[in-house]
Amino acid sequence: MTGADATLQAPQDRPLTIVILLSEPLQGTIGEVMEAAAEDYPDLDWSAAFGGSPVINTASATLAAEMTAPLAPEGRIIFIGHPGPCMADWKLPLSRSRFAFREVEAAITRHTDHLTLSILSSEPGTAERFAAMRKLTCLGAVFAKLPTALAVYVEESGLVVQPERWVKAADTALRAELPVLEWVAIWSDAPKHGVVSVNTIGLAALAGAEVCFADAAVEGGSAAQWVIGFACSLVEAEQPYGDGDTIGIEGDGMEKALRIRKTVSESFGGCDVWCLIHPTCEIDFDRMLGPVRAPHAPAPERQERMVNFGVLRQKLARFSERRPGGRPRQP
Repeated sequence: MTGADATLQAPQDRPLTIVILLSEPLQGTIGEVMEAAAEDYPDLDWSAAFGGSPVINTASATLAAEMTAPLAPEGRIIFIGHPGPCMADWKLPLSRSRFAFREVEAAITRHTDHLTLSILSSEPGTAERFAAMRKLTCLGAVFAKLPTALAVYVEESGLVVQPERWVKAADTALRAELPVLEWVAIWSDAPKHGVVSVNTIGLAALAGAEVCFADAAVEGGSAAQWVIGFACSLVEAEQPYGDGDTIGIEGDGMEKALRIRKTVSESFGGCDVWCLIHPTCEIDFDRMLGPVRAPHAPAPERQERMVNFGVLRQKLARFSERRPGGRPRQP
């Protein structure tokens, strides 16, 4: 299954998965990997009992090892070694990744073997998925530090990330923050003059829903800031938003607030979508989705939920407003 196709499936009925692209076959043992993980990331629990083969071998093996008992709450870890290159459809991953990883095409072309790392959460909640993402990011970083590692491919979002960036993503995850631009694709487009839309691809695997900034006359970086901030609040804090709530930026008045509506969109493969609606948006969501459903109602004036974007400034500096390859999906 390609990354593009993976975003169209139910988000929490299969493992979170990353793929390490390698320039030559990898051979080692599960014990060596766990020792390296415990040394590099001692804040996480790596005391897992593994069954099956204790050897990781991408030259000939398929299933390398599988944990016999789930880790709570992160879940079961699975290693699968694959001889030969990863047979994904690389068209969309290339378009989504090139802005941050200029050598992405060379990495895809050069890799000769690959290793799949998966974690299946023992519980379906967002907090458990975040814990699984954090452990999987750090485990991937152990392999990303190898001189033979060319890239890390995230199936859900279709992103291909350079090894150095993935190692930094592990540090971000350890701070209980979402390494959003390593795990989630931010897709932007200008459907007509002066109007922009932005949406996530791959967030559903972590939060059970995607986020879409509906067509509005807003600068692309600002729209992305809203989307990233809202996505992080969903994953990091499990913020209990309701259909019809408003959100605002700390310190700004109600004129900067956005209405949010939750729907199910076939454009996103039938998964839940949070739509962020700016005052300049011309889409009539009440007509399209119907009135806001109880018990959630619009927040009282100047009591809307706040989103703090202060920690996102550095991440947003890497955001590219325009992506080649087509329009973002609208609900």
